[in-house]
Amino acid sequence: MTSFSRSAWMTALLSLGCARAIDTSNPWDGGFKLVDADRDGMGLVDGCGTVEARLEARHPTVVLLIDQSASMADILKGTSPPRTKWEVVRQVLVAGDEKGMKPVLPEFESDMHFGATLFSSAGGLAWGTCPILTSTTLGSKSGATSEIATLLSAATPHGDTPTGDSIDAVAQRLESEPGPKYIALLTDGEPDTCEAPNPDVGQEEAILSTEIAYTKGIRTFIIGLGDEVSDKHLQAMANVGAGFDPDGLDAGADVAKPQAVKYKALDPATLHEKFREIVFGLRSCFISLAGVIKDRKAGVVTLTPKGGDPLELVYPTDYQFNHDDQIELRGDACAKIKTGEYVLRVVFRCGGFDPSPR
Repeated sequence: MTSFSRSAWMTALLSLGCARAIDTSNPWDGGFKLVDADRDGMGLVDGCGTVEARLEARHPTVVLLIDQSASMADILKGTSPPRTKWEVVRQVLVAGDEKGMKPVLPEFESDMHFGATLFSSAGGLAWGTCPILTSTTLGSKSGATSEIATLLSAATPHGDTPTGDSIDAVAQRLESEPGPKYIALLTDGEPDTCEAPNPDVGQEEAILSTEIAYTKGIRTFIIGLGDEVSDKHLQAMANVGAGFDPDGLDAGADVAKPQAVKYKALDPATLHEKFREIVFGLRSCFISLAGVIKDRKAGVVTLTPKGGDPLELVYPTDYQFNHDDQIELRGDACAKIKTGEYVLRVVFRCGGFDPSPR
């Protein structure tokens, strides 16, 4: 559970006695949106009452932004039999391997819309088009895994790594897509730019492009494949992709600020684990609360389908409270809210929840 404990990508307004308890400040909502909420006429007495809201399922759009530079043709250290980084990416995402590793994308294809963009350049702008992008289609469709598999099988690594320019282009494509939007960047080296393809000094541009994408409601994750991407750059990209400062410090002070999770994979198994962790988190049923749960056994949780009767959820089979600020829907309850429109209602006794800022 700890891998996803800090996720606040699901937005909802929970019904609470004495408190309104959902953090609605984060637009990355894991596939659900608040349709409406009504607090009028609910008989608030001494700060106690009920607030409820409808949740409507949405499918996130995830673009895999895959480094196609020449170094992706290098052998990934420690692979047996030896495999190129490009082949490892293909196996992890869409093909699997002879050792029984299952590809990640087919497992999640029914829950989200996948697309892929390969990026490189042939010497930057001085030698023609930059970045060079090859993409699958986006939108509500089945068969994304097959389309991405065809894209990866037909392509070969070449050229340079204009990361920031490529993030800009993908973000522009994603802007018009409905629902939550994400970029999952897989790269094996430090970035360059279209203006200066060598040396690899495109870190600031890549960070700025990721920051701009975030302001457009597009969250970015980065996975470094191999040991050529510095931990400093991975952390800065992870931070700005989640809306934090690049260096994790308050400007001009030695005050620690939040750090996003950075992902680095030195072998196929770790790449599979990290990519699956990212994608699984996007469809999770974890809801972060804007306050502190004082009594985990004091909640009454119901889930009501549109036009149907309420179903009281059973603790801990259907839900549980994680830590002191999060509710997790489980099993059938989690599956239900991903398939339609529901009212999620949670009531605490007075004193069971403290809405004070943390």
